[in-house]
Amino acid sequence: SDHLFGEPAWDMLLALYCLPSRGEMLRPTALSHAAAVAETTGIRWQQILMEKNLIERGPSQLASRRQFVRLTQKGRSLMENYLTRLFHCKTPIPPHPDRAGG
Repeated sequence: SDHLFGEPAWDMLLALYCLPSRGEMLRPTALSHAAAVAETTGIRWQQILMEKNLIERGPSQLASRRQFVRLTQKGRSLMENYLTRLFHCKTPIPPHPDRAGG
């Protein structure tokens, strides 16, 4: 929802969308650092994102601070859909080759 934009939650979602493809797995503390917020603020926002089923932690056998955080399937799908729409809205359509220069 719109209230997540401009908040640490958005930075966290972006980090969880981008960093794993670079081989970086984030724990709760690292995710707070990625959003440039205090750990307590980061944990609070992570809880909100977990309640909205956008992120999850695991493996459950570990203490919560030692678990890794990742996007849920719902979170990944929403991020992909949003970023795709943003790309297509902000990218000008190139001129058709038949109409170029004419």
